[in-house]
Amino acid sequence: MAVSKQRKTELRSESRQAERRLPPTPKCKHPSRVKKLRRNLLDWLIAYLPARFPLAFSDDHKRMIALLQSAILDGGQFAIAMPRGSGKTTVCEGAAIWALLYNHRRFLFVVGSDNDAALSICASIRDELAENEKLLEDFPDACHPIACLDGIARRAEGQTDDNGDRTGLIWTKNQIRMPAKSGGSVIRTAGITGRIRGAKASMIDGSQTRPDLVLVDDPQTDESARSVSQVATRMRTMSGTILGLGGPGQKIAAMCTCTVIESGDLAAQILDRKEHPEWQGVKAKLMQSMPTDQPHWDKYAEIYKEEMRTEKDHTESHAYYQENRESMDANAVASWPERKSPGELSAIQHAMNLLIVRGLPAFMAEYQNEPQDPMDSKEVVQLTPAAVLKKLNGFAKGIVPSSSSLLTGSIDVQNAALYWGNVAWSNGFGGDLIAYGCYPDQGRSYFTVQEIERKLETVHQGASWEASLYAGLESLVELMAGKEWEREDGSYSRMDQIIIDAGYGKSTKTVYDFCRRSKYSSILLPYFGRTIEPGQTPISEYKKKPGDRIGQEWRIPKPNSTTPRHIIADANWWKGFIADRILSPNGDAGSFGIYGHEASAHRMLADQIASEIRTRVTANGRATDRWKVKPNRDNHFLDVLSMASIAASIRGMKLDDQAISRAIKSVQESTENAQKPPEPTPKPAPQAPTRRPIRQGSWLSGFGFGGNQ
Repeated sequence: MAVSKQRKTELRSESRQAERRLPPTPKCKHPSRVKKLRRNLLDWLIAYLPARFPLAFSDDHKRMIALLQSAILDGGQFAIAMPRGSGKTTVCEGAAIWALLYNHRRFLFVVGSDNDAALSICASIRDELAENEKLLEDFPDACHPIACLDGIARRAEGQTDDNGDRTGLIWTKNQIRMPAKSGGSVIRTAGITGRIRGAKASMIDGSQTRPDLVLVDDPQTDESARSVSQVATRMRTMSGTILGLGGPGQKIAAMCTCTVIESGDLAAQILDRKEHPEWQGVKAKLMQSMPTDQPHWDKYAEIYKEEMRTEKDHTESHAYYQENRESMDANAVASWPERKSPGELSAIQHAMNLLIVRGLPAFMAEYQNEPQDPMDSKEVVQLTPAAVLKKLNGFAKGIVPSSSSLLTGSIDVQNAALYWGNVAWSNGFGGDLIAYGCYPDQGRSYFTVQEIERKLETVHQGASWEASLYAGLESLVELMAGKEWEREDGSYSRMDQIIIDAGYGKSTKTVYDFCRRSKYSSILLPYFGRTIEPGQTPISEYKKKPGDRIGQEWRIPKPNSTTPRHIIADANWWKGFIADRILSPNGDAGSFGIYGHEASAHRMLADQIASEIRTRVTANGRATDRWKVKPNRDNHFLDVLSMASIAASIRGMKLDDQAISRAIKSVQESTENAQKPPEPTPKPAPQAPTRRPIRQGSWLSGFGFGGNQ
């Protein structure tokens, strides 16, 4: 008699149920060890993951592991930068497994640099839980149901224990929920640019819970570190979305492991304790101090590079190091003595080989976590975001210092929006930025011009771009000039001068028309920036024509029937002028300040002011500064401040030359002193080799050999 369809269905169902019913769970093989290591992550990693950590941990590893353990057990937020290749991702994965097996956290969220990195982390954790025999022996409640999947993830659905109860196991590409008998903790992974906000997990009892621990592993890529836009976006995710995963009013535990790639990148900002004290950032270096025997290392590098060029093995360079090792290793300290490649004699040799092969910029960034700016110029003192943020004066926004006698503003025109700033000036050309912003307002403190969402044409709909610009200028100038600005002493001041960029694309005619027709026309002036090269005549030396006004590197030509009144200025000279004001010590005549006391509120301003590199150029006996914007940087607020300075000069503000000379000399001397290597500690001869002078033109010159880095 044939089997009915219904019976066939019942038989298949019974077969699947039998397939998903587990054999009895074995007992823990080493319960005393499991208990002993419950709150000891370091020894747990050594005991249970020996294949992942074949080398002894360095002191930096131990510090990182201690921070991870603290975050998992006690909460807190920590960030640590480790050299590339230090195994920080592997340590994070091990810490996540430890937290899951002991049920230290209910919902652990792991964030990677992108979605692929996040999936790779989850796959690695799954492999360890499924294949590690030591874990299966000592954590059977967790690992026995996983091992019984036999690599087939769909078997987790409906899996039951030997009593027929559901195990509750979830086993997907980006999420693991541990079996009920082991506590049912959840781990989920996502890329930092993926879906993170509002993350919740379904627990075995049916409840919903938010993450109570976030592990962020290498939150940036090489590409994102070099993009101001991506750095800003990821910083918002770190500071806002990730730290807000715990829910309203809940402080989440978090740990971030990272590598600094570029100056000012996400890692550099997170590690800055002044700007982000909440992360308690620390840095680790591949080399705590560098060797001092530069002549021998020069020769070694020469041999090593020749071997690479001729595709030979490194027998000769290896022999040279072996012969001179005692001298070549002098004063050098490697952070991880066990880190070396096959054939290398020491971690010091390994580090120096990396320096030779990767080059100084990559070595300093990826292995020392101290990136160098490839555009940096040693000839002049450069502006940095940190230097700008040191100029905060503590005043409230919009308050004019009592010492100020002049109030000027400027507007930088862009296609999507207008950048603006108001500056109060005191005698001697000391200035204070009292207000600045972007119109239309973007409702956030950091964005790039490419990320502008509320645009001129969006706010002023139905109009052409020119009409939108005109309407935007009306609204913005009313904001700047249509009010009285309160002074520190309770009195009030009005704007004395505003200049508006008229050199942007098709804006010229619109800016001309607005400046003529505005009710504030008496204080408005269209502006054109010019680049004056060293071999060209400075604007201040132009032959003055009837009706012209000529000042310090600016000129206002006599208007005519086709060209209204406007100003032309040497943009490079005035950028240098405002840079020198910012670099002047606080309290000196000619120094420049910025309102407020919270550095994080002015990060976009600081990044834009420090967005260009100044290089000293000389021709025909005349030296000038040439400014070049860094790749992928916005520089609009640097333009705003230089234009506001020009506006003050138009109104008669003059520089106290002697005071500024003293200020700039002080800045230069402090910078030069900071660049000098520390004096060596005297050592009695002959036990220690004497320090050889650094030879100019050496391949290592500029690296700072002979001192700690």
